[in-house]
Amino acid sequence: MHASFRDAVRAGAAVPREGSYRFFHDRVQEAAYALIPTEGRAELHLRIARLLVAETEPERIAEKIYDLVNQLNLGSALISEWPEKVRAAELNLVAGRKAKASTAYASASNYLAAGIAILSDEGWQRSYDLMLGLFLERAECEILKPNLEQAAGLVEALLIKARSKIDHAEICRLRMLLQLRQGNYAPAVRTALECLRTFGVDLPDSPTPEQMRAEYEEMRRTLGDRPIESLVDLPMMDDPEMRAVMKLFSALGELAYHADGDLFQMISCWMVKLTCRHGTSEYSTIGYGAIAVVLGPAFHRFADGEAFARLAVAVAERYGFSAQKAGAHFLMQMAVLWTRPIEDALTCSRLRSDPSGKPARWFTPASTVSIASPI
Repeated sequence: MHASFRDAVRAGAAVPREGSYRFFHDRVQEAAYALIPTEGRAELHLRIARLLVAETEPERIAEKIYDLVNQLNLGSALISEWPEKVRAAELNLVAGRKAKASTAYASASNYLAAGIAILSDEGWQRSYDLMLGLFLERAECEILKPNLEQAAGLVEALLIKARSKIDHAEICRLRMLLQLRQGNYAPAVRTALECLRTFGVDLPDSPTPEQMRAEYEEMRRTLGDRPIESLVDLPMMDDPEMRAVMKLFSALGELAYHADGDLFQMISCWMVKLTCRHGTSEYSTIGYGAIAVVLGPAFHRFADGEAFARLAVAVAERYGFSAQKAGAHFLMQMAVLWTRPIEDALTCSRLRSDPSGKPARWFTPASTVSIASPI
């Protein structure tokens, strides 16, 4: 390799660096690339991709994922063996999720679309879980871009393909997110309630104060004599259907907070009740935080509200629920405004940024509305 590059280095077209070479300028790279016959480029890209994949240690795949898939996708049309197609789609899913996490939604959508194209419709029969993951991630990216028309088509396609209640629940969550982006709050709430009924959870569309009070009393009976702070020691929730229900409740709670206070309070009680019965999940922190801001104003149990708020933070910290930490601190701020000096609440507010420095959001990244304090 060094002998082959010697003339290019002498001419200043390539630069050696740590045992490898780079082009001196993008224009030089473009000129070199133009010398490759068009009909041979896909094969060359696929060969490069195969070498990169073979020589990259598994733990460094995520680090080099863009280099891998950028080469792979330019040659993916030549992949004929199904196992290699699956591997290529998996790598595109990794790339898509990484780009999505950095809010590069357009790039993420392109990687995910490439993965879908590699598997084609055959993927639904032969690699259902992988195909579902690609579609779900892409639909969410299109919602967040936002490209709502494209997102709507993807969501509708997913509703047809879903094989289980759990998968259907995740698709309904995306449908809610889409409807929220479209400003359709009432249809989004209906989507969630209809999906929850498939799990045996029947909430009224517009609960009365009496129904809400009855739900609160049931939550208190479920809690029993246990101290609120003791709930931090509950086992982890291992029922996948209950986890799906909790995730739906989390998304629905965001909508209900802005549209129907009684429904929001019922959801808060349900989330605590399910956690007491089935164990802790990442969404339990949201349930604890939500009930914390309800108990004082609605039931005059201000101390219990603060206890639940501190429980939310404690659970998020103990189990490393990083996506929920900011929300837990924010909800604690709202609860302790009723019980502590305002300086204490402001301390909670200063703790509520996520590790990237972004401000806390309510429940899910879909939130676009600020929450006023209860004062």
